Formats: sequence, structure tokens, C-alpha cells
Amino acid sequence: MKNRLIEKHQENSFLNLLLDENLCAGVIYVPEEWVREAGGIHPKLKGKRKYELLLRIAAKHGFAIEQTDEENVKEYVRLGEQEEEPLEALKTDCYMVGKYSGILQENGCFEAAVSGIMEQSRIYGIEEEILLWLEQMVRRSRSFDVLEEAVSPILIYKGTDICNNMLNVFAEQFGRALEKKGQRVEYFDEQKESLETLTKYIGRHFKAVFGVQTYLFGIKMADGVTYLHEKIKGPKLHLILDHPIWLRKQLEFNYEDFYVLCHDRNYVRFVVQYYGKNAIHFPIPGMRQETSCCERKYDISFVGSMGDYRQQLGAIREMEVPDRYLANRFLLMMRKEKNLSAEQAFDRVFPLYEDRYAGEDKIDVFYRMRKVIYLVMDYYRYQILKTILDSGIQLDVFGDFWKTSALKDYSNIICHSGVTVEESLTVFAQSKLSLNVMSWHKDGFTERVANIMLAHAVLVTDRTGYLEEIYKNGEELIMFSLDKLEELPEKIRAVLGDSEIRQKIAESGYRKTLHKHTWEMRTEEVLEFLETL
Repeated sequence: MKNRLIEKHQENSFLNLLLDENLCAGVIYVPEEWVREAGGIHPKLKGKRKYELLLRIAAKHGFAIEQTDEENVKEYVRLGEQEEEPLEALKTDCYMVGKYSGILQENGCFEAAVSGIMEQSRIYGIEEEILLWLEQMVRRSRSFDVLEEAVSPILIYKGTDICNNMLNVFAEQFGRALEKKGQRVEYFDEQKESLETLTKYIGRHFKAVFGVQTYLFGIKMADGVTYLHEKIKGPKLHLILDHPIWLRKQLEFNYEDFYVLCHDRNYVRFVVQYYGKNAIHFPIPGMRQETSCCERKYDISFVGSMGDYRQQLGAIREMEVPDRYLANRFLLMMRKEKNLSAEQAFDRVFPLYEDRYAGEDKIDVFYRMRKVIYLVMDYYRYQILKTILDSGIQLDVFGDFWKTSALKDYSNIICHSGVTVEESLTVFAQSKLSLNVMSWHKDGFTERVANIMLAHAVLVTDRTGYLEEIYKNGEELIMFSLDKLEELPEKIRAVLGDSEIRQKIAESGYRKTLHKHTWEMRTEEVLEFLETL
């Protein structure tokens, strides 16, 4: 016969277990779902892990054991006894006294629990060490928070429908990957819940709080000084997509457990240098699409937008005179040195005008120049597409704005309706080649790059330092240089004209991306990082 845990909401069943760990002696089988919802075995405790897990489960389901046969424990987790080091066992006892101190005090058992721990510590000659640890647990120091966060859920912010719902897709993909790894996930949907309800998280512990380019991390309390997330326990992970200069207001706050995730290694350095924040390289992963039944009906597709750079020139003309001169020189530098990141180009021209900005922080000036980045980005996006179209290659583009774009009169541009992020995966799966143009991410890796290759299409993209380091040009993808756009049409024709080479590149790119850039891989890296905190 087997001993299995069953639900019993008797008033004192949890308290009885808390006061007497012998109630759970021996092997006990526990429903897998209960273990998962409780957060699993505590990864940071080295003693009494079974007992500590059962207390978390009993807090919700109560505690009672019944005997049953082998057939009735097939979807149960076996929890057995382990040898316990006295020091680690007593440290876990201290943690549980700190965690459940309120319940112990309500029932007049707190002093007895503390006395029992200290008596045991004297027997083993570790009284001083245990006393120090007990004090940390009872006053709930940072050491206590670390233990609590390890078995707490991950809170994910979603609801922002900008960027064609891309931010929600990232949040949901991360959540699903976490759940597959047995992690608990909670969502806050800012479109469906009022901001006032965020206060329900005050004082709660989370393994992490994750958001994608969200303003929620910058919300302040009623005093106008304290940030709400200073009151929410656990590391905050903020994934940003654009250059950090655009997100300055979302990165101004200052609390220690905040980490910025950047897909471009230049952005990591920028966040650390100019914002003084912790930053982590996070190449944005992709999603796999079933391609076996898809006809490759598009020779080369482009799923992306393009602004009119000529209209954006007006933003420079409207600047104050000193800024106008600097912006023009900044623009010229980016056009001349096309491999420089935006901040590298700015660093080269700012010293020429620095005297005019005496008393101003350099970052403030760069912030006013930020629209130049979009201008040059749209200019080269236009030049890339124009080069392809001028060569006579048919290009299938997606989005209603293309029908009124500066390129609309080309007979070989085929305009289709806009697609969602999920629908774009089908487009890639129906494409022989698909074009990506980086938004001046000179050392970046984006989800479009990953999605194209995971769809077994040949990726055609401008170079980045990261891509050149990880992928083999001409074997796993096709990279081109903005300095040599005239070579691009021939690169495209060579691959389109040889199905064997095309399939070989597509398959090689797929295998490399499947190995390095899926949400499963990136989620595993995040969890490993959280374990180091």
C-alpha cells in the first residue's frame, strides 16, 4: 500500500503539520498538480525540502494521508526521506518560523518553536550561526526574500497592443515556455485591469516580474516619490526592443533589483553606461511554424513597415539652431559610417559642438537627437527596397501602408493586406527568401530574424555584429552590407536560381536557430540567471 496526500480543509490540519513534522514521515505520494502550483521542491534549501514543500501544499489543501494501492498514484509525485545535515535542517526550520510567524504567534506557539530550534542548535554546537540565521528569517531580511522568491510565481505584464500585438506575443510565449518548465505564472493585463489593482501585489514575493517595453515599472505611489515596484518583492525584468534613448522615461527609476533585457549588445552597454542599470543580453527568440504543407509561393517577402524619411526631415528643420547643426552632422556621420551604432556616431560628432552645450548632460542632447535615428533608418530601408525593385526582382510586401508608399508605383512590388505576428509566420513559411532590415540594431538579433529561419526560409538581412559572430554568411543566411547595396540583387538572384543551394541554406539556418534562439532556450537562460541572484 502507498501513502498519498488527500485534501482536507480541517481547521487545524495545516497547523498540526507545522508543529509536528513527524506527521509526514516516510514516503508520501502527492498529486503532480499540487506540487506544480506550490512551486515545486525549493531549489535554495538544502534541508527538510520535503517537509517545507508539504507545508506549502497544506496551506492550500490541508493535510491528511490515506493508504491506497499502486494504481491510484500514477499521476503523483513520490516524496521520500533524505539524510539531513543538522545545520541545513535547522536553517530550514528558521525559515519556516519566519515565514509562518504570524500563525505561530496567533496560536501561542512562536516562543516554543524558537526555543526548540535553539535547543537543537546547542546540541550540535552551532548555536551562534543558527541564532544569526533565525534573526534574519524573523525580521524578513533580504536572505528571507531570496528564499521566498525562489518558489513564488513569475508575474508577467501583458495587454499592450502596439507593434501589431508583438509585445503581447512575447509575453505569452515567455509564459508558455515557463509553464512547460513547471514554473507558475500569473498575468496582469493592463487592458483589462485598472492600474489601481496593481496595488494588490504590494508586499508579495515573485520569482520575477517580467514586462515588454512597458511603462508599468515607472508607476509611482501616491507620495509621488516611491515607485510601486519597490514594494513588490522580486527581480524585475524589462525587455526593450528599441534603442534605449527612446525609452529614457521608462528607465529613469532607481531600484536595485531591476534588470533591462536588450537584444543588441550595444544597448546593453548603453543602459549600463548612461542609465546606471543592470543590463542583460537577450537575443529575442522566434516561434516555430509547421511548413511541410506550405507552398513557397513568394520568391522574396518583406513583413515590415517603412516611414517616409523625407517627411521626417522636417523634424530637423524645426529644431533650434544649435541642435539643427548637430543633427545634420549626426545624420551625415551615420550615412558615411553605416556600421556605427547610433551612439557611436553621436560620440564622433558631439565633441565638435560640445562648447555650445556647456552645462548640459550629453545624454540630454542625444535624447533630443533621437529622431535622427529613425530618419536614417527609414532612409536606408527605402534604399534597400528600391535597390531590389530597380533590379526587377518581385517583392511581396504586407501592410496597407505600402499602397501609399513612395515605392507604390513599381510594378514588381506586390502589396498584400497587413498580417498579425502569428500570420507572419505563415508568410515566412510560404516564402523562398524573406527580407529583414534592422532598425539600426548594429549588434542585435530580433524575433523576425529568428522567425524567418525557423520557417525554413532563407533569411536575407543587413549585417550585425551578433549575426556575423553566430551565423555563417552564405551557408546559414544571406547578409549584405549597407555600403554595398549594389551587390544585393545578385545575392538574391543567385539563391533564387538554385533550389539546392537555397534549401541547404534554409535548413542550416533552421538548425542553428532551433539550437540557439527559441523561447524554450531563452527561458532556460532566464531561469538559470534567476538562480544566481
